[in-house]
Amino acid sequence: MARPLRRDVLAWVASIPTSLTLLVCLGLPQVRDCHGHVRTAADNGTSPLLVVMALVAIAPLAWRTPLLRRLVAIAVLFVAAIAVFSSLLVIPIGIYCLVIRPWRSTEQLVAFACGCIALVFVVVFPLVGLFSTWLYGAALTWACAWVVMAAAFAWASAARARAAAPVESVPLVEPALESAVELEPPRDPLPELVGDYAIEAELGAGGMARVYRGRHVHLETHHALKVLDPAYRRMPEARQRFLDEAKIQARLLSHPNIVRVTNIVATPEHAALVMDLVDGPSLDDTIPTLPGNPDEIRRIMLGILAAVDHAHRCGVIHRDLKPGNVLLDGPARIPRVTDFGIAKRTERSTTAQGARMGTLVYSSPEQLRDPSGVTARSDIWSLGVVLYEMATGVVPFRGACDLDVMNAIVAGSYFLPRVIDPQLARVIRRSLDPDPANRFATCSAMANALVDQS
Repeated sequence: MARPLRRDVLAWVASIPTSLTLLVCLGLPQVRDCHGHVRTAADNGTSPLLVVMALVAIAPLAWRTPLLRRLVAIAVLFVAAIAVFSSLLVIPIGIYCLVIRPWRSTEQLVAFACGCIALVFVVVFPLVGLFSTWLYGAALTWACAWVVMAAAFAWASAARARAAAPVESVPLVEPALESAVELEPPRDPLPELVGDYAIEAELGAGGMARVYRGRHVHLETHHALKVLDPAYRRMPEARQRFLDEAKIQARLLSHPNIVRVTNIVATPEHAALVMDLVDGPSLDDTIPTLPGNPDEIRRIMLGILAAVDHAHRCGVIHRDLKPGNVLLDGPARIPRVTDFGIAKRTERSTTAQGARMGTLVYSSPEQLRDPSGVTARSDIWSLGVVLYEMATGVVPFRGACDLDVMNAIVAGSYFLPRVIDPQLARVIRRSLDPDPANRFATCSAMANALVDQS
């Protein structure tokens, strides 16, 4: 990220001195009226233009202050509209902005608008001002316009680089478990026997458990066993939450698109969930093949929505929906949702205040603020992120660090490529609205929007 940072520095360093220079120009003698009297910019028509230029120049610096961000965005976009429509020379730029949309975030849009405003000054001011102003006044304003334009487009370039930067999915665990993760000893080798199940191979690993392919020694049937890691098995709270997953899935969640829990192993040596063995990859492994195939995306997403809708009707919120928790079963690749390890019952919750649950890039704004207050619409946000990733191959919210990702999630700042199927794009926009009240109320409503051809 060194290059984008250097571009930001150019924009920030140019902000204050350029603004001061433009404001100084207000007091410079610039215009000689028809009677030969010298007038300053403060008492002629160039005064508003210079003030606007000063505001545009300081915009990159003001953008870094959260309290000024919204005001700066509104002011700059308003002034940009005036600047674009005040000059025939800049109308092609306005058309380009509306049609091509060369930005990936609100920050880049504001930076691009600042550059367009400066371009108005660069192109128009010499044509009009040099014929009626003193040379040094026109030259100062013209030179500042070039500086502002270069700084604004450097700022836009850095914002685009930040928006395009990939970010890894970072699991969020409760603070009480973080120290245990740091102190966890090396993982045990592949166990030979877990309860009555002979372990044949490891299928995958998560933050708290590993999944094995196991064979029942008496029945000769094959199953998937999710076995809690030893470090967590010795923690009563983690062990109880793990067993709660089995109770939730076994008692409440019986659906063709949900991986079924069939048994449980609770011994001093092991704590394990026995589940149906799904013959197929995870959605995470399949995502690279999905962009450009909207029909397959709809088919898979409708299966996921059916599963999550069933869970919601049973009073269960998943809270960690992501491609890694969706398996594609058999040649038909039937989607089956799994891993209800941090699921929440709507009538009760044991999540401590301030404890963070889920995976960062799939977490909703309200989930980041207060995990204990999530609702079904929080799962719908996560499904919107999954749908975006299926349609584009990347997650919508990215940044150089976790804080950048969180800020983008809370602001709902993401770039939606125009190549996405329009119907998918409409569903994504509504699912990823920062205000839960504006999202789909239920998974059924989201499914209907995916198949509605009107």
